[in-house]
Amino acid sequence: DIDNCPSLFNPEQKPDGDCDGIPTGIDCNDNDATVLDRLDVDTDGDGIADCNDQEVNSPCPLVVDMKGVSIDSDNDGVSNCLDECPNDRNSTTAPCPCTSTKDTDNDGVSDCFDLELRSPCPGEVNTQGVSKDDDHDGVPNCQDVCPGGDDKIDTDKDKIPDACDLNNEVRGEPVCHLGNNGTSKTIYVSPQQKARHLAHGDLSGPCTATASQSFSADVNTFSAEQVVLYPNPASQELNVQVNSSLTSGAVLSVHDFNGHTFMQIPVSGGSLYTIELDNRFVAGMYFVKITNGNTEITKQFVVKQ
Repeated sequence: DIDNCPSLFNPEQKPDGDCDGIPTGIDCNDNDATVLDRLDVDTDGDGIADCNDQEVNSPCPLVVDMKGVSIDSDNDGVSNCLDECPNDRNSTTAPCPCTSTKDTDNDGVSDCFDLELRSPCPGEVNTQGVSKDDDHDGVPNCQDVCPGGDDKIDTDKDKIPDACDLNNEVRGEPVCHLGNNGTSKTIYVSPQQKARHLAHGDLSGPCTATASQSFSADVNTFSAEQVVLYPNPASQELNVQVNSSLTSGAVLSVHDFNGHTFMQIPVSGGSLYTIELDNRFVAGMYFVKITNGNTEITKQFVVKQ
């Protein structure tokens, strides 16, 4: 009842979290007795224990990355220590034939060594000419709508990735569409389409809710449906249509994900405001906030380049 490992011969009671015979401190996984790898075993002598080494038998133990993988600068499949032309992917033996300075995509990396000859982001590439993708979602930084999130996941198909979409449960924004025969139905449309529908007489919001074509005189009814942003995504300018009366002192402000304020202006109801998207607005997600008395409405928009 005082033996730390009753089934293991350990008369000195040395610490062993999973009782697998490998003492705590050199056990790669001290919570799993089926893992018998030790932190003091380094087969190729590259300074990285086998259990953390992705290349246990590196031919270049002194030229490896943090994961124990041999460095291959030109990505030709031959480690630098065995490659006589480590910066020429077309040759592994000297003399190295590639001396051309041609740079098809003008990214600063010669075509000889460029692994992405037509980079969409020539200003944001690594030393091998490959577009940088900091969030690893397959979308280059310069085209990334939602930095830090996966741009390919868009549940509601509104072209706003789920990671940056405040409402991805429905497709678009609700509009009460009025038919020619007097019937009406709720449809969900993009912000651009919503502006067009409202211009043709349809009502903002679902048909089951109280919708109005005129500006409400009661500022307490101010809601997100009464603020329309278009075009969204935007590239040069963003229009903000306020379809409601507002209290004196109402303010419109624009922010990014980090809370940085780009602009702040007074607004009034029933007005259209155009925001110029200058060079401060890099590609990504931003927010328009309208403070109206004790009510705050925040809507998102995307800047694309």
